Amino acid sequence: MPSKTLIPRIQKVLGNEELSVSQIMTRLKKQNDEHRESSKRTTSFTTQQVSQIMKRKMFEKAGWCNKRAVNLWRNKNENTNKKQLKESE
Repeated sequence: MPSKTLIPRIQKVLGNEELSVSQIMTRLKKQNDEHRESSKRTTSFTTQQVSQIMKRKMFEKAGWCNKRAVNLWRNKNENTNKKQLKESE
């Protein structure tokens, strides 16, 4: 199932940033081009698959980009960790 391999890769791509689905797709495709050794089946994915994965509990909407009219996404854990650090200071 592609989601098992895509979720950790998406989490690494997002890191602390807020990105749209298309930006995530381009970064994932760059990774695929760099690592040609991996099989096509595990590295092929569609925009629909990525957008469905983004709706899971590991990710959350960060906002709306008026310029491109798309949702921005971020790692949910990264955001909560930042809030906890600010509260402890």
